[in-house]
Amino acid sequence: SIVKKLVLLKDDETKKDKVSLICNQIVDIALLSNKELDSKELDEFIKRNNQLMSMVISL
Repeated sequence: SIVKKLVLLKDDETKKDKVSLICNQIVDIALLSNKELDSKELDEFIKRNNQLMSMVISL
């Protein structure tokens, strides 16, 4: 359901950054389920995770 919603929002320029953030997070979660992330990938994952949590808190 998340991916379907992202597909619907992909052309909305006002949501482009948020859609990209969530897409990158989904990719990292998939990678984590199959292998370890290197230190740079893990840092980016943590940054995105913090951004997403901040977004949710501000709702």
